[in-house]
Amino acid sequence: GHFLSVYFFSPMEFSFGSYAFGQQSPDQEDDSLDETEDPLSPNKLNRKPIDRRAPVCADIYDAVATSAGFVPPIHPKSENDKAWLHDHLQNHYLFKHLDDRELDAIIASVRAVDFPPGVTLCTQGQSPSEEKPSIFYLISEGRCSVHVDGAETKTLTTGQAFGDTDLLYSHPCPATIITETEVKAWALDRKTYTCILHGTFIKKRALYSEFLSNISFLKDLSKPQIIQLADALEPEVFKQGQRLITYGGEGEWFFIIVEGTVQVMGRNKGESIPVCTFGRGSCVGEMEFLYGTAAVADVIAATDEVRTAKLNKHHFELCMGPVKELLKQSREADPVFDYFRSTQTSVEEPAPALPSGYDSNQALPRGRLLN
Repeated sequence: GHFLSVYFFSPMEFSFGSYAFGQQSPDQEDDSLDETEDPLSPNKLNRKPIDRRAPVCADIYDAVATSAGFVPPIHPKSENDKAWLHDHLQNHYLFKHLDDRELDAIIASVRAVDFPPGVTLCTQGQSPSEEKPSIFYLISEGRCSVHVDGAETKTLTTGQAFGDTDLLYSHPCPATIITETEVKAWALDRKTYTCILHGTFIKKRALYSEFLSNISFLKDLSKPQIIQLADALEPEVFKQGQRLITYGGEGEWFFIIVEGTVQVMGRNKGESIPVCTFGRGSCVGEMEFLYGTAAVADVIAATDEVRTAKLNKHHFELCMGPVKELLKQSREADPVFDYFRSTQTSVEEPAPALPSGYDSNQALPRGRLLN
């Protein structure tokens, strides 16, 4: 499971399979470069993986207790520094599940540090303590050497990071890191990272669960199943004019509108026609999502910014599997399904009228989709 499961789920609370909120999408390439993958993981260093099960439960409760009333530190930065940090953190596996606002909170909390040559930043086998807490470093200038069992194994330079797994797990340092030159870096301690992520996760889970609970075709799911789906949702932001869904495209994603409005543009004898608009709390893409058909409409961001929570079809099948057919049956009872089904007929036939009571200039009832 993902590290959020490690931090915030007790084994006695939920068991959601191998996927949890923020995991890399199956259609995304594995960009495992030095700056996006932990260069000091036990596997990378040919060391036996550490058994993490024992400390997991302790960390779960510590994260919850520590984050209560926690106020993240704010370290002022120039706009250039913020942009540099955003570019280097947004694709790092520790942060890539965050949206832009959440990443900004992390960036505000990292602090600038400077070291002369010859400084040992961490020592192999050393356990974290209050005096020497676990710290994630992102090098902005300079060079560090990595030593395992006394032998130098690699060099880290500008744009590369270390201490990644130290933020996730309370275990001894897997290597010794020594500055070879003067080094400028950005540092984030484990407590700050844990508390920011915990607060973000709890708020996002509550928001997404509320939206999912109000979607008609998910109404029969249990609370644990709703939470399971909420934890699998990923944020994505669209600018005005960008397409969430493209007519004729493969139905890979299901979107919930968190902020903003989208315009649905259907087809009538090949001509693009406005169908309806959707606002906060509505969902788009679930028909293609459930039935595996090509998209029958364009869904376009109509406001300056549209914030969404999305779920990939493969993750949905992984999470929901056996209940997928039940969800299909529930959706077929929805009057909107009549329009969707009609679009699967010959393209030469005219598109049918919309279900009575639907105004294309107004958002449909929450959870309804007409595309």
